Amino acid sequence: MNERPKRTSFLIIGLGLLNVIIHLLVVDNLEYHRDELLYFSLGLHPDFGYATVPPMIGWIAALIQTIFGYSLFAVKLFPALLGGVLVWLSARINSELGGSSYAQILTAIALIVTPFSLRTFHLFQPVSIDLVLWTFIFYHAIRFINTQDKKYIIGIGVIAGFAMLNKYLVLLLLAGLLVSILVTSHRIIFRKKSLYLAVGIAFLIFLPNLIWQIVHDFPVIGHMQALNERQLVNVDRTTFLFDQINMTFATSIVMILGLAFLLKTKKYHFLGYAVLFIIGVLLLLRGKSYYTLGVLPLLIAAGAVFVERFVQNQLLR
Repeated sequence: MNERPKRTSFLIIGLGLLNVIIHLLVVDNLEYHRDELLYFSLGLHPDFGYATVPPMIGWIAALIQTIFGYSLFAVKLFPALLGGVLVWLSARINSELGGSSYAQILTAIALIVTPFSLRTFHLFQPVSIDLVLWTFIFYHAIRFINTQDKKYIIGIGVIAGFAMLNKYLVLLLLAGLLVSILVTSHRIIFRKKSLYLAVGIAFLIFLPNLIWQIVHDFPVIGHMQALNERQLVNVDRTTFLFDQINMTFATSIVMILGLAFLLKTKKYHFLGYAVLFIIGVLLLLRGKSYYTLGVLPLLIAAGAVFVERFVQNQLLR
């Protein structure tokens, strides 16, 4: 590794740590969020499932309570650390998409200041975990395309299994990836045994929660029905689209360029199709605006590559 990439790697790690520090500096600005109280209560009763969420958030809450107790610092520490991981991981995605030093730094800074990141990694909720796991899945998908190493398909299976123990929403991501791959030249992946091995691994990891759902007569179905009747029915589709801009604010420019970059780059256009599939399904089903958060780091990373390639003037950068 030459000096410039090494300096960039250290800088990205530093920016990730900065993101952690920013969130820890304000842990006591607000009191506990009501959802945080709920999830920490679940931590008092670790199980393989709960009425409204899969079990992972309860397991993590139990671990945090055992080590750090119940202080505001304890509640805010885990999501803050995830915020640092997301900065590093998104910069890695940027590098895999062809980004050099400037694009990776732009990706990191954009994620630090964007509103969805500032909010998500301030709250102890499944959303922050989901955001990182979706980004890990995208990273492994890109690594597989770049290397054709089957271990990255297996990696997607492992990550997907744990992601389903956190939020069932990841099934939408997996469906989007499979459909988008099916309509592109990458469909050859369906001939690989590693794909079906990955599906089997994901199923085995998820199995304890599935058994819990069966034993308890699938409370997730009742929860989804209540969610649809009381909340999703009130979602306005136009507001949903505008919220995608509101959640990213100034970085929405980079996000939109990222979608354009993915769609125009043959090697990665399946990712652009997957993003459109996810947004389209959520629009159709009146999903909440933040359900799209998992695709935003990918779009920002891709958009930073676009900016780096087409904006050469240093002052404009």
